[in-house]
Amino acid sequence: TPFHTLSQLASSSPTHNMALQAPSAAVLNTVLGKFAFRDKVWKGVQYWSRVMWALAEIRLARAVASGDTTAQVALKATYSQWHGLFKAVQTSRRTFRWGLALGGVVALQKGTTPWGEVYQSHFVTSKVLSMTFACIDHLKMLQILGWVSGSVELSTSRSFNALAGAYFFELSCQLRKQQLRRSLYCAMCIIANVHLSGVFKTSDVLCGLCGATTAAMDVYDLWPREIESTKEKA
Repeated sequence: TPFHTLSQLASSSPTHNMALQAPSAAVLNTVLGKFAFRDKVWKGVQYWSRVMWALAEIRLARAVASGDTTAQVALKATYSQWHGLFKAVQTSRRTFRWGLALGGVVALQKGTTPWGEVYQSHFVTSKVLSMTFACIDHLKMLQILGWVSGSVELSTSRSFNALAGAYFFELSCQLRKQQLRRSLYCAMCIIANVHLSGVFKTSDVLCGLCGATTAAMDVYDLWPREIESTKEKA
């Protein structure tokens, strides 16, 4: 099943050797209290909604071609529901992204080398491009609201190109370090973002699947792990 496949991909994460904590009210209260976790859950919803409205759109086109009016009515309703959910979540996530670029600024100020000294230039470039995405995304929101003039389409293209570039530099690093899982993650993010930017169009279904899969991987990584007691080890 798709969920089994995601589990296998996740098993090579840095915390794969630590058991997941069982779901409970306490655990859910902890994870849902974290912005990053909530954001990734809703990212999954957003991109899965894209898959669903894209499939409805494809089936609707076929119904129109065949002259099946009954199917057209049902598929138009399905498309409207999923596309409405998609737009609502998209707007919400864009709203709560304000200020997140500061995390990149802090990381660069600290001068840390999380990818290693050899790949420090990759890390810096990736962070700068990620912050560029965030800044253009904020500009795009103001343009949508009509508070700032400019082309929303151009801002969309530039912002997702920047984000694709950020993942490209990370991918080049992770491939050289033979980090398969993270490389796959970055590759899927690139596929999704170049489609959204319009630079290399694939399909909304593929874009949605890539986004939903990476969101599931993020949720897995952010879920609390069991911590073995040192007394039990003794």
